[in-house]
Amino acid sequence: MIFTSVEFLIFFLVVVVVKRLLPSFRLEKNFLLVASYVFYMSWNLLCSGLLLFTSVLDYYVGRGLAVVEKPSHRRWLLVASLVANLGVLVFFKYSNFLIWNAQTVLGWLGWHPSLATLNVMLPVGISFFTFQSMSYTIDVYRRQLPP
Repeated sequence: MIFTSVEFLIFFLVVVVVKRLLPSFRLEKNFLLVASYVFYMSWNLLCSGLLLFTSVLDYYVGRGLAVVEKPSHRRWLLVASLVANLGVLVFFKYSNFLIWNAQTVLGWLGWHPSLATLNVMLPVGISFFTFQSMSYTIDVYRRQLPP
């Protein structure tokens, strides 16, 4: 769905009207979350799974950080979240870069393997939503934000 399309205008107007009609802030938040996922899914259904994975992972890590008091366990929850988020980002954004560099370095060492690059599509906004998600988890870890 392109921002300048009639389809987006209709979607946007429906979202604004429905949001204004909802009786509570909590319902508004949940509705906007679902509308955001629907908007992202309109671009690519498969990439939406990645956004959903990141959101759900960090939501539950945030909830875990709220109840776990032992500093070492809190740190492990944070590290698990950061590793998962950065792993997703590195895989989708930098895997071919790393493969090409590994191939070059191995070539300098006299070994010339033919490493295949990955044919993966870069999800729209992956850096943005990955860093936003990590920011949320870090803020909850530092107790600067409630889960």
